[in-house]
Amino acid sequence: MAEERAQSLAILRNRQRDERRAQNLRTTISFWPVAVGILLGCLAPLLQHIAQLVGPWGMAVVFPFVVLAQRPEVQMGSITHLLPTIMLYAQFPLEGWLARIVLRRNVKAFPVAGHVLLFHFLGIAELLLLSGVLYSLASHTGLSALR
Repeated sequence: MAEERAQSLAILRNRQRDERRAQNLRTTISFWPVAVGILLGCLAPLLQHIAQLVGPWGMAVVFPFVVLAQRPEVQMGSITHLLPTIMLYAQFPLEGWLARIVLRRNVKAFPVAGHVLLFHFLGIAELLLLSGVLYSLASHTGLSALR
């Protein structure tokens, strides 16, 4: 009887250990958006060069937060001149991390891509608001509500 009990406990411990390992592996794999963000962060100077070749809006589309960090409205003391470089390397890892936090368990390709595109859209919208493009469009089209 004691021998059967010891065998049952050993089997139970093995199952629990295997379940913990599987759970740890699933948790580790769910951090893939952060890993991809770090990889893109390492490639950021190359991506920046390609975006600059496209034209002035290339940087705004690929690196909206870098362009925002270059704006004169963003004054953060002595770090102001370093902020665009910091954001160049940090933008994609931060977006991956935020997508991972928002999605928690549902870390699949399309939801992550959707959230990253949303973050980019919000950055581009902020650039449009700061640059006055919306105001000039409103004044040219006669939309008095936006003036």
